[in-house]
Amino acid sequence: MTRIGDDGVEVHVPLPGNEPDLVLSWAARTDIGHRRSANEDSVLVGLPIFAVADGMGGHAAGDRASAAIAERLSRESGPFAELSALEQAFIDAGTAIDALAEGIPVGVGTTITGAALVNDGPAPSFLVFNIGDSRVYRFERNELSQVTIDHSVVQELVDAGVIAPEMA
Repeated sequence: MTRIGDDGVEVHVPLPGNEPDLVLSWAARTDIGHRRSANEDSVLVGLPIFAVADGMGGHAAGDRASAAIAERLSRESGPFAELSALEQAFIDAGTAIDALAEGIPVGVGTTITGAALVNDGPAPSFLVFNIGDSRVYRFERNELSQVTIDHSVVQELVDAGVIAPEMA
């Protein structure tokens, strides 16, 4: 397991203009699960990006693939991420993961999900991203709701009406 960054308690982010500071707190945990002998996940916690990369079990080097994307995203610094830099980070990570896969018949893989604090509009906001079946959820008013849609065969079956969402 790769972990980049530390838990944060009441981190104040100055906002443009005369707005009050944005106050954030965060923590990250990951679990090996019941099927694998090694944890292939990577987590990135700290401004401006919070992400979990889930190394794909059953593929070779899932831990290295998840670490590649987390490491590349961790190069973004400051309180806000730049959209063009995020796009380039995903491209660069894809190239690094492709290089890891050379000569490995089963390939390597990872999913990624997270949020980046951006200031690319009338007010700062979180840009949510996901690739694969790792999900982002919103916890609001004591309710949890799924924000992202999986990129998976199972999701395609749900979308086609072949299986019910509860079966997924």
